[in-house]
Amino acid sequence: MSQITVYISSNCPYCQRVLDYFASEMIEPRVKNISEDQQAYAEWKAINPIGTPLTCVGDNHVVGANKKKLAEIANSSGDNV
Repeated sequence: MSQITVYISSNCPYCQRVLDYFASEMIEPRVKNISEDQQAYAEWKAINPIGTPLTCVGDNHVVGANKKKLAEIANSSGDNV
């Protein structure tokens, strides 16, 4: 099972939607706040994203709070959604 990582930024309502979605599905992703953590920012920047939230499982990435795509990425991680 691959770990789900969510890159967020402070005060981002879409980031909170993603975290709320995973909480409702009883999935605990690794959360990295790029506004507060320089290492997280460097990792996020290396992926060359458009913005936050950025949800990653291996080489699969979802930008934004699209529940359908989040469910797909969660299923690819091996978590039950």
